Amino acid sequence: MIRLRLALETDKSELVRLERMHAADELSPEQGQLEGACLDGALIGRLIASGHILIAEDELPQRKQIVGYLVCGPWREFAHWPMQRRALSVLKQQFGNIEQSSCHYGPVWVSSSYRGRGLCRQMWQTLGSKLQGRYSRMIALIGEDNEASIKAHVRDDGMQIVDFMEFADRGYYLTSLDLKQG
Repeated sequence: MIRLRLALETDKSELVRLERMHAADELSPEQGQLEGACLDGALIGRLIASGHILIAEDELPQRKQIVGYLVCGPWREFAHWPMQRRALSVLKQQFGNIEQSSCHYGPVWVSSSYRGRGLCRQMWQTLGSKLQGRYSRMIALIGEDNEASIKAHVRDDGMQIVDFMEFADRGYYLTSLDLKQG
């Protein structure tokens, strides 16, 4: 049975391990590593403490196993990454100062054996409802060549593409989920 819950401090080491293992899953070997894409333990700890990480946990007979996670958080937590700074400047041109009213959405990861079951949607709906009073929208950056993520977030889950940007020789869709409607 899959249970969705906010991450706890006791989940931190497993989240760090999973993030290191899967941070570049969407990239081909030619694309290398994304700059700033892997969350470190300190950032994961702060996001856990502030209620910004949701876990999908399969309660197996002998043990519980994390099979997915969704991270979001205030823009200030991601401001040290050049790509997120660039995204924020692009978004400000369209929406004005959105740093306080929106949150950065991502990364999101679902174990390959659990994909295609609507788990991504369940996670953002659950976390989005918990954050609804704090933010009006969640903003995600999706690589233009990441068809699985585009399908999951835009076509299946109702995020809207609000802009496009280039960074480090790769294109990104900037997508938004309105928490007032989501």
